[in-house]
Amino acid sequence: MVVQAVSLRVTLRPTLVPVLVMLTLGCAASGLQGGQRGQPTFPPPEPGPQGVVEVYSERYVLYEKTVPLFRRRPVDLLTPTGHFLHRYENPVGDGLVRLEVPVGVYVVASEVRWVQRAVRVEVQEGRPVVVSEAQLEQAPPLAEVLRAGPTAPRTRGTRA
Repeated sequence: MVVQAVSLRVTLRPTLVPVLVMLTLGCAASGLQGGQRGQPTFPPPEPGPQGVVEVYSERYVLYEKTVPLFRRRPVDLLTPTGHFLHRYENPVGDGLVRLEVPVGVYVVASEVRWVQRAVRVEVQEGRPVVVSEAQLEQAPPLAEVLRAGPTAPRTRGTRA
């Protein structure tokens, strides 16, 4: 019996090694493309017209030891029906969050005083839409905006 087990192990080894090598190389192949990985962009660049949404989300202070760091809350971009598209953040500091998106209608949501609030915006080519911190503070909660449906009032593109 011992002889049979050894012979079985020997016959499996040659077939197992190539399979493991293929799996290993297959998993590593995606990282062998020059060693550079770009940040994925959303939405993907489209050939159509593009617009800009500038959002001044709620500011907060984060202390690193004794140094205050001013930040702005992240901004979520949703379709008019509420499907999540992307989350935008300003990693540098408390500047505005700038979204470059295809022309259309979107819901812009951000946390204000621990409530997710939202504004429906209509993005047009060449006219940036500015959503101020005060607009977000006075905006209804995200659930109410989505319940109102696509016919709710919109913030149109305005000059800053």
